[in-house]
Amino acid sequence: MIPMKSNNWENHATILNVVRETENDSDDVFVQIKWPDGTDSYHISSEVYQKCPLKLIQFYEQHLVIKN
Repeated sequence: MIPMKSNNWENHATILNVVRETENDSDDVFVQIKWPDGTDSYHISSEVYQKCPLKLIQFYEQHLVIKN
């Protein structure tokens, strides 16, 4: 269940992946989200930044690799 009418997805979304569009010379970045009912969906990153910014920051922090 995607809470489309809600402006806050923090309590609903689990971010699974972040992918960059490579077709059509696009620079778009999409975020794959898993919802409580088990469905997955893709959303452009600008929408995810607005609706669940903390989840996105947590995802990036968990996947951050620092090289010396």
